[in-house]
Amino acid sequence: MSYPPELINRLDELVVFNSLAKQSVRQIVDIRLHELQAILADRRITLEVTDKAKTWLAHQGYDSIYGARALNRTLAKQLRQPLAAALLDGTIRDMDLVKIDLAPSGVQLEFPQLHPPYASKDSHSSHTPKDNDHPPRKELKVVSE
Repeated sequence: MSYPPELINRLDELVVFNSLAKQSVRQIVDIRLHELQAILADRRITLEVTDKAKTWLAHQGYDSIYGARALNRTLAKQLRQPLAAALLDGTIRDMDLVKIDLAPSGVQLEFPQLHPPYASKDSHSSHTPKDNDHPPRKELKVVSE
């Protein structure tokens, strides 16, 4: 197949790339988790993710065609969004140690519920948060590329 010279002249350079190897995807998982830990450090939250969970994330996010973009979507859906929800509902709070593992079913991650959720307005719970019950909330910045 040949291309017309007009098209070829519009190209500045050709970049050849190889698809990501599965080992590379696992390394990217470690890098993204390190970035997430840095974000959570502002709230003094420590994130520990087991090797089984990291391997599962790498497997779920592996796509030979789309590369790390699919992995970023997997990390957002499987890790960042549930963490953000747990921070908002109060089950994870400042200065917590959050250990994330692969659920026994092997089809999802397992998040700890370290605290009871904050009482909602329509909840019949007798627990309502007081000023000294938890530190003021800070915004969790979720960055996806």
